[in-house]
Amino acid sequence: MSDSVVTQSDIVDFLVSQHGISKAQSTRIVQSLTDYFTISLANGHRVRLSGIGTLEVHASKERMARNPATGEMVEVPAKRRVRLRVSSELKRAVNA
Repeated sequence: MSDSVVTQSDIVDFLVSQHGISKAQSTRIVQSLTDYFTISLANGHRVRLSGIGTLEVHASKERMARNPATGEMVEVPAKRRVRLRVSSELKRAVNA
């Protein structure tokens, strides 16, 4: 397995090469999508990306955990986390 990472810049370059749009236009599109996903998730909506999966916010409860450095028990506050439920199409493509 490769350790390479696809970055936002790679996505911008891909859009430029595939659709013949300017790099500035491509950057605005990618940033707009990122902003829309963030706003939607912050407002409690799910983001379903066909063929990829569904992004959704999950609330984790407050819990007690152990500090590995000191062994002391500490309280971990409740928080909201983003989860990606991967589509079966993507799972099949990755495992093909």
